[in-house]
Amino acid sequence: GALFELMNRELASYLNAGTPEDFEKRQFWFNAASRFHAVHLAPGRTYVQSSLDADCALSLGNTFQLLMNLVVFFDRCREQNWEGAWVLMDNLELLPAKESEMAVRVEAFRALDGCVRRAFHHVVLAAMEALCRLFRAAKQGGGGSEAG
Repeated sequence: GALFELMNRELASYLNAGTPEDFEKRQFWFNAASRFHAVHLAPGRTYVQSSLDADCALSLGNTFQLLMNLVVFFDRCREQNWEGAWVLMDNLELLPAKESEMAVRVEAFRALDGCVRRAFHHVVLAAMEALCRLFRAAKQGGGGSEAG
């Protein structure tokens, strides 16, 4: 569990890297996490999940998976791949798509690990940026990969 806690903390802290140094650190942690995932969490490799389950710490693995997806989301935003970013955000089901989902999403937010909750405002801002860019592109009759 300690390794997951470390990777989760580091991935979350550099999620919205604003400087070249922070981006480099984020890439380092994302690459390390990707290697860990490929070696220890690949299909058929259940010993890590079994260990987390025995420690009642499955939420660490869920947080890890969410943070890995959020790194990809921020990469898509940085690349101005607004459609890809929004599709991923929509699939993560972090934000309500309609008013009737509000209470469920608020409860889901409260259940998130603190490292994700502390960075969540960056997620919301980037998701709104993606939606605005997609709306603007649709209004102008263009695609979802707008340059600026």
